[in-house]
Amino acid sequence: MNMIALPSLQTLRIFESAYRLGSFTKAGEELGISQGAVSQNIKTLEIRLGFLVFFREGRSIIPTPSGTALRHTVSESLSRIESVIAIERQKHKADELIISAHPGFAIRWMFPRLTEFERALTNIKFTINTVSAPTNFALHHAHCAIDYAPREQNKTYLFDEHLFPVCSPEFAVKSGLADKGKKKLLQCLPNLTLLTDSSQLVNQDQDNWTYWANQVGVELSGQVFKRHKLSNITLQLAELGHGVALGRTSLVMDAIQSGRLVQLFPSQVRNPYGYTLQVHPGFFNYALIRDFEKLLKIQTLKISQFEDNSLSPQYTKQIQA
Repeated sequence: MNMIALPSLQTLRIFESAYRLGSFTKAGEELGISQGAVSQNIKTLEIRLGFLVFFREGRSIIPTPSGTALRHTVSESLSRIESVIAIERQKHKADELIISAHPGFAIRWMFPRLTEFERALTNIKFTINTVSAPTNFALHHAHCAIDYAPREQNKTYLFDEHLFPVCSPEFAVKSGLADKGKKKLLQCLPNLTLLTDSSQLVNQDQDNWTYWANQVGVELSGQVFKRHKLSNITLQLAELGHGVALGRTSLVMDAIQSGRLVQLFPSQVRNPYGYTLQVHPGFFNYALIRDFEKLLKIQTLKISQFEDNSLSPQYTKQIQA
């Protein structure tokens, strides 16, 4: 019997990602490769297999029956391989903790606290993956992940936070925002440069600014936004004085406390998304994760403490100062 030359593990991962996300472009973004590389790998896969795994309709892809059958086996196999690697890795690297998180939260909240994590958990090597799909343990080797997703009832979250506009002190003064009350600030917003990222809230038609505006009663339907892919890029541009960004408490609290950003409105619109700690199934009994979880709860308490302080009308004095 002739042996079939199996596709590479990387090719199978690309196929699984494209199937799951329904897009070559999104698969490329998740895997950190170009859309063209994804397309070429799928073509090579189909030639090797001798059948199509996707129908192409313009820019859309639709799994073929054969592709659907293959995907089930590929997903199951990748999961098993990942579990074995995780278990064996734990045996050899008991002093290592790998955490996956979205880029914004990793860069603007976790990295500034990395020294505190290392000080509290001595002799532990921390690695933080900044990825778009942190809970995809088959794709990113991690012991646990901090996920960011729509809130659900009866689910425990690491902390509560709010959404509110922020800008640099210089932009606030230049735009004449320093001496305006909340009502006048709302009237000014449609005339300002508003920065936003590509993350979605509630549904595919409502981004961060639209959701916030609906909650506070301001009309932004005709507003032109400057869009960027990642929240940390948008907030960095706000710090540099390029406009007003909509911040999440965890991502802007350090910049506000250091004076790089000012909070234009009090914390009144609750973020409908939340952060949860997800543990790799193979590491539920990994003692380091439990220690990290306790430390994480202590550190995230500071987010609530920051919000308690920002609820006061004193927030306007940040600009005037």
